[in-house]
Amino acid sequence: MSPELIPFIILTITTAAAALGLYLFALFLQRRRAAKLVLGAHILLGMAGLEQVAVVIRGAAPSGTAAAGQFGTAAAGLFALSLFSGFIAPIVAQRSKQGGVALLYTHVGLGLGGFASLLIWFGSFAM
Repeated sequence: MSPELIPFIILTITTAAAALGLYLFALFLQRRRAAKLVLGAHILLGMAGLEQVAVVIRGAAPSGTAAAGQFGTAAAGLFALSLFSGFIAPIVAQRSKQGGVALLYTHVGLGLGGFASLLIWFGSFAM
């Protein structure tokens, strides 16, 4: 595979995860439950996106670019925190509905921040 395709593949994975996440969030705001298949796809795509960002940071970046810039490290960190908060939100929600909702909002914010950092970082590859 051509190294120049790596950012495109990662953006495809993370965009799909973000799109499913926005769909799930819209369902949450409408007080509707999501299908388990959609939720599972969101989780798997999010984990795959984080893993691929980590691979690029560790040295598989396209030629002529810094392997790990500040935005790449920020994207990986924000994605990792988003993944963690997404996993613990349902657990916290069993004890405190408000705490679970707060963690869900945190999960959304961290995920969007990680996605924005990823876009900025990959935008620097083109320069």
